Amino acid sequence: MWYEVLYRTLSIVNYVVLIVLALPILVQLLYIFLFFVKKTKFPKSEKKARIGILIPAHNESSVIYRTVKNLFDKQNYPKDMFDVFVVADNCTDNTAELAKNAGAIVLERVDNDPTHRAALYPLKMGCETIMNHPNNYDLVIHLDADNIVNDDFLSLMNDCYQAGNEFARPYEGSLNGSQNFYAAGNSLFYCFDSRFGSRVRERFHLSAHVNGPGAMMAVSMLKRSGGYDCVTKSDDAEFLFNRLIDKVKPRFVEDAVVYEDMPSSFSDTVNRTKRIGSGGMKLLK
Repeated sequence: MWYEVLYRTLSIVNYVVLIVLALPILVQLLYIFLFFVKKTKFPKSEKKARIGILIPAHNESSVIYRTVKNLFDKQNYPKDMFDVFVVADNCTDNTAELAKNAGAIVLERVDNDPTHRAALYPLKMGCETIMNHPNNYDLVIHLDADNIVNDDFLSLMNDCYQAGNEFARPYEGSLNGSQNFYAAGNSLFYCFDSRFGSRVRERFHLSAHVNGPGAMMAVSMLKRSGGYDCVTKSDDAEFLFNRLIDKVKPRFVEDAVVYEDMPSSFSDTVNRTKRIGSGGMKLLK
């Protein structure tokens, strides 16, 4: 009968869907079962790379001064070997002035095209500036305007670079994990990704998932790729995929920690998830 054929067909579809969903869950379980593997540490290097820290900022007057000042005051790295570049992206407040007062080199970007309201455009501008700067920078490190990093962040990323690596990510931590339920939930997700997923991948010589702030990018790699070669709103994921196609192996520097504010409300959590999900689907297409 027709309904028996329909039942069998739906059953097959159901099993296929379950298998497709189960595979990534099994991988996540594998990360948990391998919790005991030791973190990877890169050898300490006396050689110091010249670093350009790149911060795109749109109306970030409430946090930009603290972020820039913290880098200059707290980093255990020679002060003459790094600079902070802030791209004031279509700002209508005093972000540029505050960043300059904190010691940053400020690039002001004005673009009235509404289709260019995405982080990839100030990142393109900043990478292009650092790549062609007369100071001959070796590394670009991308941070967000509200990020705080641990005191050895630059030193640890330099160790990774001096060990022969051109692309790496840090451990991602939370600034507001105890604020409420939503912030705690988002913080746990990032904690899992860093402590379990990223550590296991690094230990088994698999490529790290470089996404979000704290990414270390060698200028030599950027020059080969023609700069920050992204066109989608999921620019960090796109940049990662492009480098994997180029056979660049991303690494995980676990002791280098970047702290960021997590979504602290239901609407913020949903909006962030939607943005990441829709961006990922467009990138997949």
